[in-house]
Amino acid sequence: MNKAIFAIDLGTTATKVLAFDEQLNVLAKFSQSYPILSTSDGFQEQEPAVLFHAVCEGLKFIARQTGIVPDRLCFSSAMHSLILVGKNHEPLTNAILWSDIRSAEIAERLRASDWGKEIYAVSGTPVHPMSPLCKLRWFREKYPALLSSASKLVSIKDYILFLLTGAWCTDWSMASATGLWDILTNDWHPEALVWAGISREQLPALGKVTDLAGYLTNEAAEKTQLPSGTPIVLGGSDGCLANLGALVLDAQTACVSIGTSGAYRCTVAAPAIDVEAQLFNYRIDEKRLVCGGATNNGGNVYQWLREQWGWSSLDDKSIGSIAPGAEGLFFLPYLLGERAPIWDARASGAIIGLKWKHTPVQVARAAMEGVAYSLYQISRKLPMPVSALSVGGGFTQSPTWLQILSDVFNLPLLIQDSAEISARGAALIALKQAGVIADYDLFLATEASEPLRVYPIAENHEVYRRNFPVFEGMYMKIG
Repeated sequence: MNKAIFAIDLGTTATKVLAFDEQLNVLAKFSQSYPILSTSDGFQEQEPAVLFHAVCEGLKFIARQTGIVPDRLCFSSAMHSLILVGKNHEPLTNAILWSDIRSAEIAERLRASDWGKEIYAVSGTPVHPMSPLCKLRWFREKYPALLSSASKLVSIKDYILFLLTGAWCTDWSMASATGLWDILTNDWHPEALVWAGISREQLPALGKVTDLAGYLTNEAAEKTQLPSGTPIVLGGSDGCLANLGALVLDAQTACVSIGTSGAYRCTVAAPAIDVEAQLFNYRIDEKRLVCGGATNNGGNVYQWLREQWGWSSLDDKSIGSIAPGAEGLFFLPYLLGERAPIWDARASGAIIGLKWKHTPVQVARAAMEGVAYSLYQISRKLPMPVSALSVGGGFTQSPTWLQILSDVFNLPLLIQDSAEISARGAALIALKQAGVIADYDLFLATEASEPLRVYPIAENHEVYRRNFPVFEGMYMKIG
């Protein structure tokens, strides 16, 4: 083996570290979960030290398991987090997550304004409390002294990269998800910074996903038990890297992922700006963007049923035995409000059609169908038709959910061989940075393995075709 890449995937509920060889075979993997701090309504944070500890433990574990000295490290990360950092590089806040909606009122005002439409068109980032743009304005209005005292305003990935390298830097894909970035000039947008009440000096330096963030410092080498001076590649956001990891490099196939949340994404050559639908447009590199929409509610809905309702006995086989349509049940899965396509941070979930005969298994089936409907609703806002869905995320372990998604969309699914598809994208970026591949297309040409497929069942699709307008109208009736 010539080169091995350690890919670090910073997720909402867990950090994963994987070792890949040059053919993107997984040599070893590690995962460590952690809680989300949610002490009041709308409050969603994580402790940066907890995530950094998970990264260090993962790197030590992979090195011990494989005996490999990595050629490079590379990062994937959940988007939209924000940490205020002090002059001595100490966190002044926890990492405020994408799911935090304390800036909902600010987002609503901005979204309704002409300038809100303008900044969406410039940045490609939907106007929503997930956006660091709105979070920063919230600090400006609520805690101006704290905001002005911050030396740096960064994501969780930027902060951990600093702890490893001593450099403050971020990549295009993460920057283009902040609302502070100009998607055409590939630079911070001056007017957005003024509105947020911040300066360019408070933001990290910009780099491409394939750029080096720096090298592992002596202090970080001691904590990770890796050699000092190990190169660290910037990497990018989990959404963009999921498309790369799936080798979805054009708009003929869409990527659908369902982890904690969910997303529908196409790889495009030019931004697809839609002021009403507020599609996201996040840049991978000079040639490619990822366009689509995200739902706040994916696997967390199923987790909520199991944990909050005590339905720990739910199993996939039982849910799969229920006929499509869940015997008249509809589940509006807006447990954490909703992003695309309704953009209502205050939206609530609902179970419609509930009768005495219904059981937890039928409710669970309706919940899976509700998440699939939400993703289908997003897809209808994009201008490009697709012929297949490349799917990844934890839900790929559920044959029932896979079949539901295929039947709702009436499209074949190409199932990725790993739930850690964003980490695979990070490894691919590191291989490009190392000069192993000239471009991702060349790796696609050598990819020999044929993905597993799920095909739609015509009679099931007919049920969902009839039921979808009912689902789509539910929000307007109860929202």
